[in-house]
Amino acid sequence: MFPSPKVFDVEKPSTLREFIEGLGPDVLYAYDRHAAFVLVNREQRWSSDRVKPGDKVEVFPVVMGG
Repeated sequence: MFPSPKVFDVEKPSTLREFIEGLGPDVLYAYDRHAAFVLVNREQRWSSDRVKPGDKVEVFPVVMGG
């Protein structure tokens, strides 16, 4: 359910949210629940920000405990 750390290359322009939706339902679910941290070119961005070809999107699971 939670994504493993990965780096993705952007191939077509979109919003960050659209890009994350394209990674599959598990990644989108984790992102929506704040259980995954996403960076674009090593910077935090809003989900409405645009990504373009050549950008690197990094997805990290957030370590939680209780």
